[in-house]
Amino acid sequence: MIEPHFTIGLDIGSRAIKFVGINARTGEARVSGVIPRSQPGAEIDATEISRIAAVLRRRGIWSRSVVLSAPPSMASNAMLELPPRSSGAPIERLAQIEMARMLRCEPNTIETVSWDVAIGGKAAQHTSVMAVACSTSQATRIAEGFEDAGVVIEAIEPGCIALARVVRRWLRASSFVVADLGASGGRICVVNKGTVTLQRELGELGMLERLGRAAAPIGCSVEALWRLLRTGESDVGQTTRSAGEIVRAFTERLAEDVERAVKESLGYARTRGGSVEPELIALAGWGGATSGLAEKITEQSGHRATAVGKDQAGGVVSSVEAMAAGLGMRGNEEFDA
Repeated sequence: MIEPHFTIGLDIGSRAIKFVGINARTGEARVSGVIPRSQPGAEIDATEISRIAAVLRRRGIWSRSVVLSAPPSMASNAMLELPPRSSGAPIERLAQIEMARMLRCEPNTIETVSWDVAIGGKAAQHTSVMAVACSTSQATRIAEGFEDAGVVIEAIEPGCIALARVVRRWLRASSFVVADLGASGGRICVVNKGTVTLQRELGELGMLERLGRAAAPIGCSVEALWRLLRTGESDVGQTTRSAGEIVRAFTERLAEDVERAVKESLGYARTRGGSVEPELIALAGWGGATSGLAEKITEQSGHRATAVGKDQAGGVVSSVEAMAAGLGMRGNEEFDA
């Protein structure tokens, strides 16, 4: 049973829900795991929430402090240019109004979080902020659903903040790029001197469609190909290509696409916030576990790439659970966006 000083991070993905229990005093991961979605791609409902709570109880995982990721379908982000703070303008309220205008809804129907992003010499002319918004009704529905199941949600947090937090803490970096390669889509987050300056949602970096395209010509299942890419264990059947050739071709193409997305994102970030010199490229999500991917990206990009993960007392926390770990760390370390 987790003691009160533990925080559980819950990352709601399209195919699975990842959880990590973090000691709020030491920042160490104690337990972690993956719960397959009952209806992949669907919005989470009361039945699935009850199932999640039951799994956590069976695993002996419980805490009054649970931090949830805002699912991509629920959250939107944008870079905004607002009046300078020195003008006394209500920046946070203006950010909420601007996000509501973009989402075509009333400001009082969304929740927003925003933070300043320094923009070189233009800082005196306006305040540039990164803003993330989600529907109040959706957030309330999810929070109340968990509460009905006996789980109290302390916060619903943007994924980019959780990813930045775990990289900063475990990889000891201040300026970096996160490539989060999820099942149905990917995202690139640029962090400059501790501040998230850019987030891009990129469906083409999703692993499932990519695996399906690679598996079909060689007549194997997506699951078999994924095991081969992660562990090197081959059960893909008889093909004209060796297992090594299959892995090499898949990894090289994925590395090229990630490197291109990182390069484009750094270019966008530079136009907004000045020069960004990343110390590393951090790989998160399902794709981050691809064998040899980090080495190939390092070779192609010239930046050190590494998967986000840690071997701790509670077992190995892999790149798949990286965001959940960052969510769980909220109770241990307040991240300055």
